[in-house]
Amino acid sequence: MKVLPWFLFCWVCTTTVLVAQVEICDSNCNIVLEEQVTFISIYAKQTAAILQITKCDKDPAETVHSFWARHSTNRFVLQRLLDFVCVGRQLPCKVGTVLLRETFAAVPKSGEIIVRLGDSVNMLVADQLAQLPPLDSALVNSREFIMMRKICAVLPFTCTEQDIVAGQTSTTTRLQLDATFETVEQVERVAMMETLTTLAGDVDFFGMAEGNLWTDASQSADATLRKRECSLFAVSLLVPAPTTYLEVGFNAGHSLSMFLSALPNLRRAVEFDICEHAYVRSNFKVVEQKFSQVNISLICGDSKVTLGDNKYTPTILFGQNKMADIIHIDGGHDFDTAWLDIVNARRFARPSSTLLIIDNVDHSRSLEGAVAAAVDSGVISIVGGETGACRYGSVHAYYL
Repeated sequence: MKVLPWFLFCWVCTTTVLVAQVEICDSNCNIVLEEQVTFISIYAKQTAAILQITKCDKDPAETVHSFWARHSTNRFVLQRLLDFVCVGRQLPCKVGTVLLRETFAAVPKSGEIIVRLGDSVNMLVADQLAQLPPLDSALVNSREFIMMRKICAVLPFTCTEQDIVAGQTSTTTRLQLDATFETVEQVERVAMMETLTTLAGDVDFFGMAEGNLWTDASQSADATLRKRECSLFAVSLLVPAPTTYLEVGFNAGHSLSMFLSALPNLRRAVEFDICEHAYVRSNFKVVEQKFSQVNISLICGDSKVTLGDNKYTPTILFGQNKMADIIHIDGGHDFDTAWLDIVNARRFARPSSTLLIIDNVDHSRSLEGAVAAAVDSGVISIVGGETGACRYGSVHAYYL
């Protein structure tokens, strides 16, 4: 028996998947490929399942489908396993096997791309792009990158076989975040969020707060729940535990409150907000009183100006030789604002250390374009597969 040093992480509903490869003799009806799949939960509990493919299996892809149906409900697990088995290990899967079905919210009218075994990814993407009307200038240089990056993150063996390198992002295996998790919401945390929402509704003329990491009107309730749990898991992996936090877009305070309640070691938080809603300042006072052990500051004004203002240096905001351990960007969603927020926040970050969370990427074309431009320009490196850790509207990254 030969154990090969290869690891595959897949995105599943409650776990991160670690696949250890074992190759066995393929004579007669013996096993030709055996995959020990270890499911690692948020609490580090491990359960294993075995994917076996034998010489007598008529179609290895069908075996993968059956295995996936027993152990997962997430299509990305299926797609990654099919890519590995049919392309990476080149087992005789049926010609035309569907490896991936994907849509691209950030590329309007691009429709669904279906990648089958043997298809040219470059040709599929080129055909889709040829049918698109001209887009705004912010996306002209980004839409192919966005599509190729998303496909190659799910089908790395297919892209490698076809010598595709455009759009692929580096990954950090120590922070594999292609996972969503069952939530364990704290009653106190939920009560705090309801209080903030109610206060915002009482103060604001329109009677509601904007969407945020906690409550996102563009997402289903389940998807929003998954998004915030994914971000909480991401920050829980930071070592040492984070003590400083910078946020662009305080809004009604939901996201800040979520992190403050989940990260007891936080001692300093700096909030940048345009402060155009009536509830921003009143809700800030509520959060400040609730988490009195944390030194919280609110800086009002256009982040395109304030975030880069020399009045607010890392030393002034966080202290001598200190930076932000976490940066959460959920400000303006137009390209210029999003791009400047990402670039200007860089001076508060430690390269390859500070965790950057960018929200609402899937639901803003310009914001997706700004993220893609930041990757293209070598400003940030996205963590995990897909176009980020958690495909429910948020992206996780490091500054380079």
